[in-house]
Amino acid sequence: MVFLFFMVAGLWLKSAIDSGFAVPDAGPNPALSWRDINALNAIADAPLDRPPVEQGLTPSYDPIAYDPSLLLSPPRKFGPWAWWWPGGDIDLVQVEEQLDELAAMGFAGFEHEAFAVNTGWKEDPELARRVLSVGTQEYFRKLGRVLEMLEERGMQIDLGESSGWPANGPHITPERGVADLSFAEISVKGGRLIDMSLPKPKPTYADYLLLALEIFSDEDVVNFTHDGGKIVSVLAAKPIIGDRSRFFFNLDDQLHLDPESVIDITDKVDEQGKVRWQAPEGDWLIIAAYQRPSASLGSATTGAYPRGGFVLDHFDKGEVRRHLEFSFGTETGLPKDFGKAVRGIFVDSAEFAVNTHVTSDFLSEFENRRGYNLTPFLPAIAVDGRHHFAAHVLGLNAQPSYVLTAHDDNIRHDYDQTVSDLYIENYLGELTDWSNAQGMESVGEVFGLKIDTIRAMGRLDVPQTEQLYAGGTDLFLKLASAAGALYGRPIVAAETFVSVGRDYSFTPRRLKMMADKVLFNGINQIHYHGITYPWQTGTEAMGKVNWYPWSMPAGLSNMSSALSFTFNATPDNIFWKDLPPLNTYIARSHYLLRQGVPDYDLLIYYPLLGFPNKLSGNGFAEEHLYHGHLADTDPPSMQAIKVDGKNGADGEKAPDLNPDVQWLHQV
Repeated sequence: MVFLFFMVAGLWLKSAIDSGFAVPDAGPNPALSWRDINALNAIADAPLDRPPVEQGLTPSYDPIAYDPSLLLSPPRKFGPWAWWWPGGDIDLVQVEEQLDELAAMGFAGFEHEAFAVNTGWKEDPELARRVLSVGTQEYFRKLGRVLEMLEERGMQIDLGESSGWPANGPHITPERGVADLSFAEISVKGGRLIDMSLPKPKPTYADYLLLALEIFSDEDVVNFTHDGGKIVSVLAAKPIIGDRSRFFFNLDDQLHLDPESVIDITDKVDEQGKVRWQAPEGDWLIIAAYQRPSASLGSATTGAYPRGGFVLDHFDKGEVRRHLEFSFGTETGLPKDFGKAVRGIFVDSAEFAVNTHVTSDFLSEFENRRGYNLTPFLPAIAVDGRHHFAAHVLGLNAQPSYVLTAHDDNIRHDYDQTVSDLYIENYLGELTDWSNAQGMESVGEVFGLKIDTIRAMGRLDVPQTEQLYAGGTDLFLKLASAAGALYGRPIVAAETFVSVGRDYSFTPRRLKMMADKVLFNGINQIHYHGITYPWQTGTEAMGKVNWYPWSMPAGLSNMSSALSFTFNATPDNIFWKDLPPLNTYIARSHYLLRQGVPDYDLLIYYPLLGFPNKLSGNGFAEEHLYHGHLADTDPPSMQAIKVDGKNGADGEKAPDLNPDVQWLHQV
């Protein structure tokens, strides 16, 4: 009986793994059937027909000269921003009513995101048809009418570059999408001819993390292409120390290699992936590096395209242009509103499900920028989960798979620096240049990836941050305002009023203090993280407004506990009536903070790539509103959340401050 149980459990687990990693099949797609895909492909392959724009140019925004008489009642453009849509399921009459209400409350514009988070579409085919309609002709017809409404009211909008994030869409196949540099290895005995097929990559612990989430949540959040993809290099080296663990979640699994023994045998591999190599005497490890389609989708549960969307190759300028044309090109009917109702294109945070970024010309770009050939040192950059956002958020840091030289850390830094350069230049740069050429601005967030964060924010016309990431600490918020000052960006935005686990604890006093926190850190455009389109789903547990995508009542969904962090600024909130005076205060603050140019007394050199999400340590325990904590208002049950979910009320000593920012906090 026990044997039968384990056999059934094993079969179920294998089935769950196989189906979880399976890449969804393409099929008829209403978001593609009316589009000229050949024309889109031609855009990706065409040479750039406009000169690049130098980073640091001041965008077209012209601030209003200071007028004391305007301080009491600033022009609408200085009000806060808001908004989310349940995919494409909106009613234009209801949109117009909401716009009138929000305009009367002092809102100036909208950060437009259309996604399917917690809409319940899986249980209702008709609901699925309405929600999962982003990219269809009907969707763009509705969006076009909404833009007309905004212009009539003197309001503006930043259009999200896709449904869900990172940038993705149904026009992107796995082969055209973001790639993963994956490694596979096999041990062989030398002194003979090695004639064999190369091993193929296997999922990493980060992939299995998302697989567990997929099984638990019933959402498609991970895929894995087992065919390996394109071979980048094949190296042979002699192992010195270490044995491989059989447990895939062993984050300390590591082999030491003899750097003097490394041989590049890529030219010994044929088109079928078979290696024929006369190996010298001794024990050898053959390490194959593949550029493998990641087949990753837009961020878990968010996409509202009819058949999902694979993530864009952010490191290929041609693919970026192709994506922008798909999302905003002539066929969509949107260009007539660019620079009018449409202020700009919005980029959300860089939440990639990729272990190690790579693109087709990465090795040549690396050598041109760093001055040496990376190929013999590729094993040094094999670190499971290095660029994987889920691993980053959870604070899981695997050891490098191989130890090659005494300079491995330098090699990994050079690799990350090259990823940073290509992301900023080929993605953010192309996005900004394309938007500017259309009379718009680029707006967005760049955190979540190991890149030069300040330079990346400065490549956008409107750098944006948020109070959720890194607990909303002052150190993180100041990166955005620093980018604004260094690169001449007069508007710096922030998604505000958001804290993990405190979604039902926002009072007017707390909101005012959270607004002050971002304003005092140099932010001069507040975006409400919590105003939704008033969508009715028929689920009574959701309340009158019926759709709180980032604040789920407990037990309503398997994802409820993971999606509880936003202020529900909706008419059924008892503090809804208190928002107009708060918005007036915010507008006045925006008006004052956009006058003149920043004047800083202190410059701190920040040499690190990226910014850590977990900042546990005593150094942050006293910072007001770190993770939304207010010592004089939080009940005892909330006190323990003041340091990354640890310490606070029970006397337990907090862990040491994250070394990446300990020095910065001390300054």
